[in-house]
Amino acid sequence: GESPAAQSLALSKVERQVMKGASDLDKPGKKRRRGKQSVTAGLGLVAFVRRPGLGNLQAFGGYRQGPHTVTFGYANDASTPEAMQDGEAPPLLRLQPKLNLDIDL
Repeated sequence: GESPAAQSLALSKVERQVMKGASDLDKPGKKRRRGKQSVTAGLGLVAFVRRPGLGNLQAFGGYRQGPHTVTFGYANDASTPEAMQDGEAPPLLRLQPKLNLDIDL
């Protein structure tokens, strides 16, 4: 390891370089380097199965391949009062497509 004095000198040097870089951006004609801009679209599918029961068994799983996703869920809570909507049990299977956008600016 370096001595505390050497560490302090190295830190001061780094701070000066950072301050110099920040002041260069304030000068006219100097532009900040921008990264590559992109928009990536991916499709997703969510499937959820709700069986009759009191909610003592739940499971979730998912898979991702690049920008595309698949998510699956299971719960046996269709008989609970919270799951009943207007006195009706929720559907056994619910499928929900999704569009995922990854925007880099």
